[in-house]
Amino acid sequence: MASNSLLECLVFARSAATAIQNDLEINADEFPTVAEFLSKTKPANPKEIETLTTTIRELTWKYAGIVRSNAGLATAKNELSPLKQHINKLAKNHAPTKALIELQNLVQTAELIISSATARQESRGVHYNQDIPETSPTAQNSIIKLSGATTNITFATDIHSLINIL
Repeated sequence: MASNSLLECLVFARSAATAIQNDLEINADEFPTVAEFLSKTKPANPKEIETLTTTIRELTWKYAGIVRSNAGLATAKNELSPLKQHINKLAKNHAPTKALIELQNLVQTAELIISSATARQESRGVHYNQDIPETSPTAQNSIIKLSGATTNITFATDIHSLINIL
């Protein structure tokens, strides 16, 4: 790269870092310091990670798969909550491994699927809710925004109106 390109990279990186600092609502106490992060050398039990992964996949498919019900979605949310707490403890107390990071991503994705399915008050396409079999006459786009521990889901018929939410 030429010197101008490198300088542009630095300017853009600083701009991006500043935007992230200003726009994200993150509690710094939720994250370990670099020393804490690097001091964890013992990985979590791979069998336990595999069991948790299978449990979350099966739970999500059973209650938030193609055919859903409001009671099933509530059950999924209730069963996922202690699993998420346990996975967060594993992550806090063990060295980060690919499998553990993927498990953290999986539990968060399952949580988003369940929240989104619960918020959508219609059946659309292959996502059928037995308690709400009707399809709205107008399709609605959705935006899921995480803010700390809160998940906000917004629906709108016009995708452009959702852009301002981000």
